[in-house]
Amino acid sequence: MGFGEAIKVCFSKYADFSGRARRSEYWWFQLFIFLIEIPFQIVFWILYAMAFAPVFSQAEADGTIPESAFDDFNVTPLVIGSILLLAVAIALFLPSLAVVIRRLHDTGRSGWWILLGLIPGGSIVIFVFTILDSEPGTNAYGPNPKGAEWGHIPMTPPPAPGQPMPPTSSDPFQP
Repeated sequence: MGFGEAIKVCFSKYADFSGRARRSEYWWFQLFIFLIEIPFQIVFWILYAMAFAPVFSQAEADGTIPESAFDDFNVTPLVIGSILLLAVAIALFLPSLAVVIRRLHDTGRSGWWILLGLIPGGSIVIFVFTILDSEPGTNAYGPNPKGAEWGHIPMTPPPAPGQPMPPTSSDPFQP
């Protein structure tokens, strides 16, 4: 799964917490989130600097800032920057939560494991789970999203040209 396809899938499953997500889907979406947040972070820090520039310009030689310097403090850039960051975070929260839960499902774990992120060191465990390979075959959360391309679904090779199709069996391990 490529970058664009992963983004489409994650937004089409905006709040879908069922099923499974491949590693590529999860990590491409994490890269997308990172790339989206960079410009908003830059804008926030520029607005932050604009808000505090008049205050810092009145700093004394010893590094102290007189109380009168805060008379020129303008909170508007900070509010605008905070609203922008909050809007992006809210827009990306549900799809990122959904994809990490589907990723946990792909490794055979319940989505409730996400709550480990609330305790110290728990995020490391979640990180390790997201880098693990898919659980082979179908698990409690659905079929493997890798499908037959990774050999998790037994397939009969096609016959040689000019040969008839072999008979099919309900048991994939029987000839």
